[in-house]
Amino acid sequence: MNNTDRKLLIKYLGECNHQWLFTRLSSVDGMSVCQICGKMVWDGEKVINRRTFTTRDDMMDLYGAVVKAGKWDEFAQYCYEQHGEKGAPCWDDDAWLFCLSGEGYEDRCQMVAEWIKEASHE
Repeated sequence: MNNTDRKLLIKYLGECNHQWLFTRLSSVDGMSVCQICGKMVWDGEKVINRRTFTTRDDMMDLYGAVVKAGKWDEFAQYCYEQHGEKGAPCWDDDAWLFCLSGEGYEDRCQMVAEWIKEASHE
């Protein structure tokens, strides 16, 4: 997955793709400020929280956003049309979308990115 698609998915989730700027306030303390949303974190806090879209949590958060937008049926239909022969054992079963084998999360996240790019879904 490329950075453009990651940014697209982060935006779809309603999150900030933080761009941290480190500032030194004194010789001991420092903080980082996101140049986009203004969030500040002090040294020692977890600064990098970028999503990789390679995990089950990322995939489920994306699917949750699709459901919350009321677009699950539209998304599932798109997936079947674009990827059904590659992954869907049964047209009546959404289980293949959820990577029950524990593999393929990035592929499923990429499908969301492709679906979003296909048309405006917001």
